[in-house]
Amino acid sequence: MGLAVSGTPRLATLSNTGALPMEQLTLTPEGLPAGTTLIHNCPNRLEPQASCRLVLLPGDQPSAVPGDDTARPATVRVSSLSAPPAALPVSVVTFGSVYQGGYVFAIDDNTPISGSIGGKVAGLTDLPGLHNWSPALGAAGVSGVDVAGPNSCDGATDGACNTARIVALHGSGTYAAALCTDSTEGGQDDWYLPTLCELGYDLNTTAPGNFCGTPAQPRLAGNIRSNLIDRQPPAGHFDENLRWSSNERAGDPDLWALASSTTTQDAFAGGGKVAGERLVRCVRPLTP
Repeated sequence: MGLAVSGTPRLATLSNTGALPMEQLTLTPEGLPAGTTLIHNCPNRLEPQASCRLVLLPGDQPSAVPGDDTARPATVRVSSLSAPPAALPVSVVTFGSVYQGGYVFAIDDNTPISGSIGGKVAGLTDLPGLHNWSPALGAAGVSGVDVAGPNSCDGATDGACNTARIVALHGSGTYAAALCTDSTEGGQDDWYLPTLCELGYDLNTTAPGNFCGTPAQPRLAGNIRSNLIDRQPPAGHFDENLRWSSNERAGDPDLWALASSTTTQDAFAGGGKVAGERLVRCVRPLTP
């Protein structure tokens, strides 16, 4: 179960689905970060078909230091004399925490309390090598940076939709969007190529420039640059090299797509779809 630092308490239910009572039932938290507490109403004897509730209240400390890619979740262990042991993994996360296969850069703490937080993570590493944006020229119909994508897809903010459209046009291959679609990094299979605004913002005020906002007011509060690269210390192992976004350039989408780097100025730059190889860092949504 995933919780946000100092965020919403989360609820789990323990049910006895067996035919016998669970005798001498005990719940033991192991490794919860300082300030995070467990409360529950589970009795010593839980009758068949009965349930009890566990509430986890997150404190102001994450389970591990942001950026620690060896972090392991805490555990609430469940034991009794008459049932096999069980365990509930618990991760209290903040920006830069490693969770569900990547570095957390967006957090949605408004998901139902009976599940985990939502949000987004960036892959732990860039994909190996440099890659083209697409295997051939031609507009993918995704969007330029200054217009919303067609077919009810917001091209500026919905990288999963952009990626699906690119792959639907070009099929499988060793280009950016398809490589993300095919990735199984961290045991996950729903990776996609992020949008320009998911990657961050640019201090340059010319187009595409401030399309994705400013450091103080980014278009997407949950973006990689604000929440991984700008934090101290930075998380995610990003360097100044350009990484593809899933956006085409509005002026000439047949030929050019857009990429982002971590440099202070002019972070966004165009690149030829089949003549400008760039790095690729995939992202995915958290599973609540």
